[in-house]
Amino acid sequence: MSLENITFSKNKNYPYIIFDNWYNKEEEKLVAKELEFWTLVHKNKLELPKKDAVARDRETDEPLGKHFRIYLKDYYSSNGTNLSPIWSCLYKQQEEKFHKIITDYSPMYNNFGATSDTSFFASYYDNSHYYKTHFDGSPFSCLIYFFKTPKNFIGGDLKFKNLEETIECKHNRMILFPGWMEHASTPLKLLDNDKQYTGKYTITHFYYGVV
Repeated sequence: MSLENITFSKNKNYPYIIFDNWYNKEEEKLVAKELEFWTLVHKNKLELPKKDAVARDRETDEPLGKHFRIYLKDYYSSNGTNLSPIWSCLYKQQEEKFHKIITDYSPMYNNFGATSDTSFFASYYDNSHYYKTHFDGSPFSCLIYFFKTPKNFIGGDLKFKNLEETIECKHNRMILFPGWMEHASTPLKLLDNDKQYTGKYTITHFYYGVV
């Protein structure tokens, strides 16, 4: 994990951290195969977000996001999650060098190592999909962007409302931030609609259990 691939927010009141080239080459291949398996082989597993698992408009109760999700934990047994490359790669966030990097940057991450539970799922953003401004219910959130190259879309970027900053959606890019930071995924537009499943995948990890 090289510091050359890491970008820190200049405003430590809103301390996001960007890790580029998050997966190594072998991990990248395995994660790509897993995402392809769930979206191409088992298209029926793609579903709209569950009502209690997506931010909603307080006045209309309409979902703030339009995209598909794959609730990976629903299809693996408790032991079977070890067969998931996405799940197996969680070791990266548990390494001591990772904890040192984030805590040296900001004391807001001092409790990251104390999290005792994580939920994870994959989202797929197709043409015109988006996620309006919202915040997460987790102390810490982690987003990993994945897509087929060359890139076949524009948009799909991460926008932090508090900072008025937009983080470009790049393949194999991970962004870590406190869940209370308001953020959005800008509308995605495919450049070639005939190329199926060439939109954006977002692998999401929510970290809970901070005492």
